Amino acid sequence: MAATRRRAHAAPLLAAVVICACAMGAGALELPPPQLGATVQASLNSRIYTDSFTVPSRPVPGEKFKWSLWFENLGNTTLASVLVSVWANSTDPVPCGAAGADYSVTLKNVKPRQVKAITAKLKAPAAEGAARVRAAFDSDCKIATAPVEYTAAYSVNATETWNVMPVNYDPEILGRLDVVTLTMPVVGQPFELGVEFKNTGQLPSPDGLKVGLWYSYVWSTWRCGLEPNVTFTLPKIGPGKTYTAKVQLVAPQPRGGANLVYYEVDPYCEYPEFPRTEGIQYTYYDSSYAPMPWIWGAKHKKYGDLAFKLAPASPKAGATAKAKLTVTNIGNTPGVVGQVKVWLIKNDYSWPPITVPGDRCNYTGEMASASFNATTIEVGKTKKITVPDVPIPSVPGSYYLVAEFDTACVNPYSSATPDDLLYEHPPLSVITVK
Repeated sequence: MAATRRRAHAAPLLAAVVICACAMGAGALELPPPQLGATVQASLNSRIYTDSFTVPSRPVPGEKFKWSLWFENLGNTTLASVLVSVWANSTDPVPCGAAGADYSVTLKNVKPRQVKAITAKLKAPAAEGAARVRAAFDSDCKIATAPVEYTAAYSVNATETWNVMPVNYDPEILGRLDVVTLTMPVVGQPFELGVEFKNTGQLPSPDGLKVGLWYSYVWSTWRCGLEPNVTFTLPKIGPGKTYTAKVQLVAPQPRGGANLVYYEVDPYCEYPEFPRTEGIQYTYYDSSYAPMPWIWGAKHKKYGDLAFKLAPASPKAGATAKAKLTVTNIGNTPGVVGQVKVWLIKNDYSWPPITVPGDRCNYTGEMASASFNATTIEVGKTKKITVPDVPIPSVPGSYYLVAEFDTACVNPYSSATPDDLLYEHPPLSVITVK
């Protein structure tokens, strides 16, 4: 996976978690790398997200199934047209202009940082056995010299079954990170973890299905009957339906600069028919040693950037504008917005992503700033603020509007997971200078 959770400068962490579905096996890393289900594609100036499973995940011969994908434009211009072609079963890469796709869609006028969702509706092969669904982005090669391809393995079975797995359906913001609703926990204190489970089978799942959870590393050592630290149960989940389980935990000491919990559906192997296709799951989350606020940008629906804008929206080169920022508190106690610094950085598509000069409590080179020490935000709430008199660059084009909050560090901070950064760049949105 090309997507990363780490970045060079120490700006706020996101109080969210990431779920990974990882195959069990020997030789695993002590802290396995997070899998966001997303990769950056330089040839298309894009980031593409895919589900690792189809729905149903084990169709019977000839059954209709779906596969979900998402396309995010990371470039600085609108993409007029991107052809996406999908094959229900394709073992080999496809060339430019390949014929015979089972599903095709054209993504039109994809704006910078915009996310487009794709649901491919397909039909399983007529014969039982292993199969592989394949998607080709820019399949007619009108943007790049070769299609960008993604696949997911599935199997065609003679009988219907149920298959419960955790899912994360929020690609609209920087890597599908909002898997659950979660307040950043304080080490040693109780907190509630909510995980969404989906039944990707054709039959209802059993009522009272157990899920085992471990605070310590079991990625390669799990086996049937390994006693969990916490066990919780799921109600009957209908085919294609989801259920959010709320689990009471105590935040442990982080290990290696990261917090993880591991879990497995049906840990005692009570259901021989359970396909167990996804293997051990693990969840990253942020924590602190003491209550602390964490001020960040609020989400911008259907875009991979945040709810930041200028007034006027597309100012003229050399003019001034107001930066209108929607901010939120992703920490675990109320906090002030504090001093806010704003930058406008030329959007010349590049990877790794941008940074701002300096580091936490000592950012430099800002184009404008304003103080909001009297503006308090409760946990999980949002407020709108305005930074006036932002000088606009003299060269027209696409720019990142970047903001950092509480840059004078008025709030108390005691992050317990500094190495586990969920955002790969500072809070930003994309704007156009005329």
